[in-house]
Amino acid sequence: RTHRNHPVLAAAVGVVVAQLLSALPWSGRLPTARAAWCWDAGPPQCKAPVVADGSCVEGTNIPAGTSCTPQCSSGKVPTGSCTVECPPTLTDTASCTGDIDPMTWWNPCGPGSVCVGDIQLGIPGTSEYGSFECVDAANAPAGTCKKVEVAISDVGDRDSKWDGATIGLLAGLAVLLILAAMLSRTSSKHAFLTQTLFWPGPQGWNVGNALGVALVALGLAAFCAGLGADVSGLDLVFILGKAAGLSASLPIWWAFFRVGAHDVSGMSREAAWRIHTAFGTLTLIFGLAHGIAALVNVEDIFGNIWWVLGLVGLVLMWLGVLPAAVQATMPDKLSYDMWKYMHWVSPLGYLLAIVHMLDHAAKFKTLRAITIAALNVLSLVALVVQKILIRLATPIAQVEKAELLSDSEGSHAIIELYVRGFKYAPGQWGYLSLPSASGVPHPFTIVPGSKDGQRDSEHIQLFIKVSGSFTRALATSCTTMAPKNIRLEGPYGVPPSVTSAAVDAVVFVVGGVGVTPALSLIAKAREAHA
Repeated sequence: RTHRNHPVLAAAVGVVVAQLLSALPWSGRLPTARAAWCWDAGPPQCKAPVVADGSCVEGTNIPAGTSCTPQCSSGKVPTGSCTVECPPTLTDTASCTGDIDPMTWWNPCGPGSVCVGDIQLGIPGTSEYGSFECVDAANAPAGTCKKVEVAISDVGDRDSKWDGATIGLLAGLAVLLILAAMLSRTSSKHAFLTQTLFWPGPQGWNVGNALGVALVALGLAAFCAGLGADVSGLDLVFILGKAAGLSASLPIWWAFFRVGAHDVSGMSREAAWRIHTAFGTLTLIFGLAHGIAALVNVEDIFGNIWWVLGLVGLVLMWLGVLPAAVQATMPDKLSYDMWKYMHWVSPLGYLLAIVHMLDHAAKFKTLRAITIAALNVLSLVALVVQKILIRLATPIAQVEKAELLSDSEGSHAIIELYVRGFKYAPGQWGYLSLPSASGVPHPFTIVPGSKDGQRDSEHIQLFIKVSGSFTRALATSCTTMAPKNIRLEGPYGVPPSVTSAAVDAVVFVVGGVGVTPALSLIAKAREAHA
């Protein structure tokens, strides 16, 4: 009776045992095992179709596994299905030892001994179970009514197929990342290959980046197409949900500042943002398809709080991403700070989507659902922990000198900082934060500083064009007082290899405040090419 007293524990133990048994060499000779619920106190039932001048002989409530026999009034006759079937469960309600079809009954019934929801017959989402209408006898089509047969699918075979596709896609993503790491570290003997793949193109994209994103998109599309062939509308909802869940963690792994996917693949932080954006777009597309399919095929979706959280999360993720497009195309319409503030709505939506995934994993307890939920939880937790650790490790900087220069081209601030323990490579950049000016850190290129005439990595300079609210507040604060809580986080970026023996000469094309990267790279280039 464990399943009656502790149903969640019993279901979890059942799934673990089933997965362990399936891995054994002799598992092919073992019967399929699966955890199941039994709604013995309130069995599943269907609501009769709502038809003008029509009803079911059996009444308005049709028990699972039985049929509705159409009947009409007002002299009309039924046309369509001979019967409308209420799908059966495979549960033995006397002993609760049988299996169920989770894709049919789990969502409306939920956990416990009472099925809390009914399946509404006669609507688009349940058309596979049959439907009918009442028409005048003169307009009734000739011939017999259509036969409807409802059979429970082979849950075990479907689970194996869906679990295998999920693990296979994840393995493919891992192989793709390993391949990218290997290619990015290819020796100079294969310079033609690396230049072909990684030579910068429009908007900073290269062939390697575009090919990797395209392969991921094709993999997700193939996942949906392969599993979505000849399935019910409800099955399609779950397949699209799996694709959205699989893609949801990808933009997170490419948002890490340290030890992220970009480090593994030898990519700069700047290039990783483009991949982050591309994978985020993929997630939103599959999430939108999943949401639309759910609205069409799931009965009373707004009566299930977990489905509602998923929809709200999807909307918030879209709302958090759209400002980025506005800021990129029309920066004068939306400030950098406002865009960053609004973008935090997207992680909040992602958190709600994870709650939706966890509910799904807790209910179905399948390998695929648990894997997808765990992967997304791990991604979010790892990102949050990393941000906290980086914040704790970022020391407070001391402003040693600040100067504001103005001419016909505008104003520029030159700020000299001492950052204890700071190390950087020429050409790198860091995030400067000053809470009194803004809650959003801003990126600036690091220019080498000096102490007693000697270069010292702990002494740096920032050359900043005063053009927005943050830079104005920063310049004012640094030139009129010594701010107490200024921090420099970093360094970040992969500088160009100006010291490579394969390079004959280095040419810098710079203008305005864009001179800053060259100020740190020129000395390095001169040393290598003296």
